[in-house]
Amino acid sequence: MIWTLLIALITAGSPTQAAPPREPSATGAGAGAGAGAGAGAGAEAQPTRVSAYLTVAVTQREDAADTLVEGANSRGGWFQSRTRSDLSLRVPTEEVDAMVALVEEQGKVIERSITREDVGQQIAELRGRLQAREEVLERYYDVLKTAGSASIVAVERQVVNAIEQIEALKGQLRLLEDQAAYGRVEISFRFRDRAAPVQDGSSSFPWLNTLNVQDVIAGHRQRSPRWHTRGMSLDEPPTGFSAWRRERRYRAASPDDVLFRMRSERHKPQGTLAFWREAVRERMEAAGYRILSESGLEIGSEEGGLIEVAAPLGTEDWIYLIAFFPRGRRLAIVEAAGEVTSFEGRREAIVASLDALSL
Repeated sequence: MIWTLLIALITAGSPTQAAPPREPSATGAGAGAGAGAGAGAGAEAQPTRVSAYLTVAVTQREDAADTLVEGANSRGGWFQSRTRSDLSLRVPTEEVDAMVALVEEQGKVIERSITREDVGQQIAELRGRLQAREEVLERYYDVLKTAGSASIVAVERQVVNAIEQIEALKGQLRLLEDQAAYGRVEISFRFRDRAAPVQDGSSSFPWLNTLNVQDVIAGHRQRSPRWHTRGMSLDEPPTGFSAWRRERRYRAASPDDVLFRMRSERHKPQGTLAFWREAVRERMEAAGYRILSESGLEIGSEEGGLIEVAAPLGTEDWIYLIAFFPRGRRLAIVEAAGEVTSFEGRREAIVASLDALSL
């Protein structure tokens, strides 16, 4: 008798033969003729798996990624993974379109694809199979109560198999329901094509044409650069910087490659500070730099100008700070440059060092 019951249960509970239960109507079995009128309005949207994939050219990957992570958090989502070039987000399915729009605002969209897959039928089938296996498991437990010693091992084996199948089905169901509840937004960042600022210039004032990031970098790589530090001194380099030993050419650098130098150029033709401030601003803009800030500067009795600009350099964005003091026949120039993130951490020390400058 026990073996007959086992065979019947195994056959009835086979996953390949279990039919999913029919979905109950939204208004119940006794809805009557009035159900048709409200069926459309009361019907729930079918579970849908939504995935968006975008490749975006941006100028600042970290800033764009920060904005998108914040946008996902504000919409009830989160970031699943993040690298320097890729970002994976999960947001409620109904927020995917808004999230895609936010991604598109960050730069130039190179590739874009969105897929929507109705998973309602798959979820219904999994629920039906799960219910069928749970019912079979209950029957196995009933059989165990009356099983003899000869058949109890076989029944227990079927119980274990049923439990394993139930757990597997639950896992599949949880995964599918999660995918339907939260869409996936995958972003790959690419650098926007950007022209580096010109290294030379067309100004009739030679010293203006020497103001560029490339010269600052080259001046630290060359053993004997052509510029000199005359009539200027600094007892200590900016905090966190190490200075070269050659006193004729004052150079210093930080461990994260922020560069600092002081040099003197011929003040020819001689002009007022106001004139040079305007000329420097126009030169930097014409060369392709973006002006970040501009102000006057006073060290003791000496007045000067201070300008901070930004520009792309290879795959990075750099900040370039210039302080200049017209002094009779000579111009005293202090320059600092570095990748944006590194420079931000060194700016305070650089500006503070100007107060200790002797002209």
